[in-house]
This record gives sequence, C-alpha cells and structure tokens, in this order.
Amino acid sequence: QDTDSGYHFKLKGMRELSVWIQDEKGNEIAWKRLSRNEEFLVKESGPLTLTCSATNALIIYDNQEKIIRNFDPRLSSDNRIDIIRLP
Repeated sequence: QDTDSGYHFKLKGMRELSVWIQDEKGNEIAWKRLSRNEEFLVKESGPLTLTCSATNALIIYDNQEKIIRNFDPRLSSDNRIDIIRLP
C-alpha cells in the first residue's frame, strides 16, 4: 500500500483483480494486481481509463476521500472486463 498523500485517486479492490491504468493518449500509467481490501494510490490526474479484470470489484475515491465509484454487492455480471473512465 502506498502511503504518500499526494494522489488524485485511490483504488480499493473488493475482490482480487488486475487494473490497467492509461492516460488520455493510451499511455500506460500502471498495471496493478489488487487483493481483496488492498488499496492503490494513483498520482496522475485525469482523464484516465481503468481496465479491470473483474466487474463491480473496485471502489474509487478522490483525493478528498469522497467515493466517486462505489461497489454494489447486489450487482453481478457475467462480464469479465470493466472499463472505467475518470475525469
């Protein structure tokens, strides 16, 4: 877990998944494997595209700890990939 306070987004895995983060031009920023309840700080600002290996498995916070994408345990999907765009 990264403890530096200078970040734009915080990702929290709700189950094991991989996240590929790209900037607006498609350049790779990070490729991260998250375990359940593991957090990862994204220091780059948006717009960003996150490609996740599992749907509905990620909570995303802004740098003020406000949830900008929540996990809903009632949702299930047969999709194996989730693409999320962050402003």
